[in-house]
Amino acid sequence: MDIKSKIPDQNLIYKLVGKVQSYERKICKMIAPYRRTIDFDFTKKEQKLDLRILAISSQILRILYSNFKPDSSNSWNLEKQGDYQCLRVYSKFKMPKFTEVKIFTYKKRQKILNSFMEESLPNEIQELKFIRSKGDIHNRNLEKIGKYFKGLRLVLPRVISNVSISRFDISKKQLQSIFYLSKGAKGLTFNWCKLDLITVPNLGKSAKQCRIEQLIIYGCGLEFLCNWNENSSHFSNLVCGLSQTEWAHSSLKKIFLNNNNLHQQEIVDTLKEYQLNHLKFN
Repeated sequence: MDIKSKIPDQNLIYKLVGKVQSYERKICKMIAPYRRTIDFDFTKKEQKLDLRILAISSQILRILYSNFKPDSSNSWNLEKQGDYQCLRVYSKFKMPKFTEVKIFTYKKRQKILNSFMEESLPNEIQELKFIRSKGDIHNRNLEKIGKYFKGLRLVLPRVISNVSISRFDISKKQLQSIFYLSKGAKGLTFNWCKLDLITVPNLGKSAKQCRIEQLIIYGCGLEFLCNWNENSSHFSNLVCGLSQTEWAHSSLKKIFLNNNNLHQQEIVDTLKEYQLNHLKFN
């Protein structure tokens, strides 16, 4: 099957995944030399390999890769058994290039997700959306993002357009790392996240190399998260941290602060105080 042929039905993928699990270790060992390319040539090794495993692995790989279009959006929800089974197989191979990756996490399956992010995502991604799929943001008990950092450390630097992170508890150290690792992207978004801004973060590690032009902080300042209405210093600390970087004065052009319990005049005054009043804001 040509890898650029018509995309197969997703149910077929799931069935094939089930069939191949019993052969998983043998297949992964067999195709290890080829895992970094989609141009597989199994004929050279054919006489030395079990023909049954060879046939199954060849078919699986080609169908899996035909499930992706170069300019497509690909979404996985780890809460769904079918998506989880697919990722178990995908995590063994290097995926072809595609534009958008949307991942809904599930805490009981973080190990396979980290493996997938480490080994399988392409070297260049236009947009990454990393979303906590389960739980109520109103209960203040957000999942900590640290358990996914093993994979995120390798994925974030590959994003060239937009990084979006939603519904996580993010420590100050992790926040600093996310800014640094996302320096190659043009946009960085935090949706309904609990951000540790009790003190001023150091966001200047990326210095001149940072390309971020747009920063979106949506819903993080609501009363059940960071509560910027009562903790106004947290917003000031964020702006202060930005003002201490060179890239915020050279690259950053827009900052959107919708739904954060902030008054417009407060935003104007704070940006002016830290000499970032050149920024466009909502």
